[in-house]
Amino acid sequence: MLINMKQLYTHENKMMVENMRNHLRQAGIEALMKNEFSGGGIGELSPLETWPELWVSNAEYSRAKAVLATLREPILADNWHCNNCDEENEGNFEICWKCQHSAAQS
Repeated sequence: MLINMKQLYTHENKMMVENMRNHLRQAGIEALMKNEFSGGGIGELSPLETWPELWVSNAEYSRAKAVLATLREPILADNWHCNNCDEENEGNFEICWKCQHSAAQS
């Protein structure tokens, strides 16, 4: 089944791998997860051999790699001042860190 497929992503945390697979699905790319349930083999196997992995077809590899690369890019947004408490918040905050007032209301 892994013929004509390439490993795209691996991480020790299965939830991170699932999250990446969900982003790929949203982009219309199917990915196969390998080692999904191999965590119980730690001790018999090297821990790195038990990490969940995402595999995609060779044809989709470049596009899938680009999708995951966009997830690593920082979100650049201007800082904003809360209308409720006048605290300055970083642009990637959706609510004020001090009073929990929504940025949309500011």
